[in-house]
Amino acid sequence: MEQTVYTFCGYVYGSFTAEKTGELINYCNMYVISPISGRESDDRHFGGYQAEKFKCVSPDVFKDIEPQSKVNLYFDQRGRVTFVQIVK
Repeated sequence: MEQTVYTFCGYVYGSFTAEKTGELINYCNMYVISPISGRESDDRHFGGYQAEKFKCVSPDVFKDIEPQSKVNLYFDQRGRVTFVQIVK
């Protein structure tokens, strides 16, 4: 299967306090765009790009990545981004 090349757009990370438990919750997300892909049919048509948000294991994942960079993403078993590779 061919690796999807994404365009890195940005990130958001921080923490908040859960209302019910008072627990401090950390979050870390990155935003990318990629070409819409799939199989067209009589009932499904598409074109252009799609925006996606991915959870990340930590801000270190994207610390050296500039917006508009072309990247490959690598995920852990929970679907979180663990490594970002710049595509040259």
